[in-house]
Amino acid sequence: MKNLVAAGLILAFCSAIVFGTEFVSHDAIYIDGNDSFTTHNGVVGGSGDADDPYVLEGWAIAGSTGHGLTIVNADAYCIIRNCQVTRSQWSGILIADSSNVIIEECEIVQNAHSGVEIVSSSRIAVRDSSIDGHTWGIGLRDVSDTDLHGNLVAGSSEAGISGEAVNRCLIVGNEVTRNDLGIGLYNSRENFLAGNEIHGNSSGGIDLWPGSSRNELVNNVIVENSTHGIWVQEGSDETVITLNTVSMHTGAGLRLTGACSNHVAGNSFSTNLECDVDLDSSQDNSFVWNSFLSSTPVSVSYSPVPEGLQANAWDNGSEGNYWYVLDRWDSNGDGLSDVPFNAGEGEMDRFPLMRPWQPTVAIRGVHFSVPDESATLVNWTDATITLDGWSLLSVDPATDVVLGQYFFPDGISLPAGQLLVVRSIQDGAEISSQDAVADWASESGNVWRDWGGAARLISPGGNLVDEYTFDWATGV
Repeated sequence: MKNLVAAGLILAFCSAIVFGTEFVSHDAIYIDGNDSFTTHNGVVGGSGDADDPYVLEGWAIAGSTGHGLTIVNADAYCIIRNCQVTRSQWSGILIADSSNVIIEECEIVQNAHSGVEIVSSSRIAVRDSSIDGHTWGIGLRDVSDTDLHGNLVAGSSEAGISGEAVNRCLIVGNEVTRNDLGIGLYNSRENFLAGNEIHGNSSGGIDLWPGSSRNELVNNVIVENSTHGIWVQEGSDETVITLNTVSMHTGAGLRLTGACSNHVAGNSFSTNLECDVDLDSSQDNSFVWNSFLSSTPVSVSYSPVPEGLQANAWDNGSEGNYWYVLDRWDSNGDGLSDVPFNAGEGEMDRFPLMRPWQPTVAIRGVHFSVPDESATLVNWTDATITLDGWSLLSVDPATDVVLGQYFFPDGISLPAGQLLVVRSIQDGAEISSQDAVADWASESGNVWRDWGGAARLISPGGNLVDEYTFDWATGV
C-alpha cells in the first residue's frame, strides 16, 4: 500500500512510524450520522456508496480521553484502513448503532477497554488487523451479520473475542493468543467459527456460555489453553463441533455442562490431562469419527436422563470413534473393532474404528487370512469419488518393496459414506457382480502377507492418498 506521504515531502504536522508503516497523527475522530463523514473527521476519499465507500486511512490516533475513533448512527459504506489507534482511555474503535463499516489492516494497541467495540450494529467487518493489549480484544454486543477475519487478537486481560447476543456472524481465520480466554459467546446463535488458531490463552480456548445455540465450530486448532479447549454450557444446544484439533490442556479438551443435542464429529483430541471429553449432566449428544488419543478419553456423569432426551450416542449405527486406549481386535478386517468401548454410565461405542478417521477416501481395514482376503475402502468425504486411474498396493513397510498392485477398473465410483470391498481372488475365479465389491485377481489369490504389511491407496497422479498398516497382533 502506498504511503500517504510521498518520499521527500516535508509535512507541517507530526507523523509516527510503527512496524514499518507511516501514520499521520490525528485527534480522536467522532462520526455521528452519515453527514459527519467529512475531511475534518478523517475522510480521505469516497462518497459513501457501496461501490465507493468513504475511506479513513493512514491516521495515528493516540491518547484519547474517550474512544479513539467512533462511528455511531451511520449506515453509509465506510472503510477504516491502515490506521493506528493506541492508548485511548476507553476503546480504540467504537462502532455503535451502525452498519456497513469495514476495519482492515489496522494496528489497535493498548487501549483501556476494548480494541474494537461493536454495539447494536450489523454488517460490520474487522479483518487483517493486529489487536493487542486490551481488557477485551474485540467486544461485541447485540451484533449480527458481522465478519471477523484474519486478525491477530492477543494480550487481553479478559477475552480475546467476547460477545453477547451475537447472531449469524463469521469468526474465521483469526489467531487468538495470550488472552485470559480465547473466545467467549453468551446468548449467541448461528455463528460460524472456522479456521481459527486459538492457543496460549490462560483460562480456555472457546466458551459457549448459556443460551448459545446452533453455532458451528469447524476446523479450528485449539491448543495449550490451560484449563480447557472448548466449554459448551447449559442451554447451548445443537452446536456442531467438527474437524477441530484440540490438544494439550490441563483440563478437558471438550467440556459439556448441561448441554444437549450437540453433534461432535471428526475431531482430534490429544494430550488433554484431565480427559478428552467431559460430560456433566449433558444428554442426547452424538459423537462419531473422533480420534480420542489421550490416556483418559472420556468422563461421563449425569443424573437420570430427563424425559424427552436420550443418552449420548457414541456411534452412528455403523461407525464410531477411534479410541487410543481401547484394546482393539478386528477379526474380519472390516476396520471396526470387535471390542466395543464403554464410555461410562452404560453408554457404548458399538463400532470403534481401528484407525483414526480422516476426511478422505481411506483404507478402513484389511483381512489378510485366506481364503477370504479383502481390503475395505471407505469414502469419508462428502462427495462421490470416481476411482478411474487409482490403484491399491500391497507393500512390505520394512523394505518399501511393492508386493502387488491392483488398478481399479474405469467406471468404479465410491459414493460419500459408502464402502468398497476389494476381494483377493485367484486368476480365473468368478468375478463378483456386486456394486460394492471389486476383485483383485492374482496367481495365488493371496496378496496380503499373513504376518503383517501395509496397504497404500494411490491417486491417478501417483500421489499417496492413504496408508494402512496391519499386523497379526491386532488382527488387522
